[in-house]
Amino acid sequence: MKGMSATFVADPYAQPIELGKGLYGPSLFYRAAGHYSLFRTCNIWIAGLLASGGMKVSPVPSVMSMGLLAEIRWRNSL
Repeated sequence: MKGMSATFVADPYAQPIELGKGLYGPSLFYRAAGHYSLFRTCNIWIAGLLASGGMKVSPVPSVMSMGLLAEIRWRNSL
């Protein structure tokens, strides 16, 4: 998997394209280079980025955020 910046669609100035206010506090939505589905949730996206950075993580426990955090703690020396 490529780095995080490769998962965003950029404008002509190489800036991510903002879509609007997010769900929590000052969060924002951005145009993605991909799509969301039941099999490609935000937690699975994060798990892929962590794996590309060298962390031991698999997509199955990553469906829920608590599963992702538990697996990261269990499989990696933090």
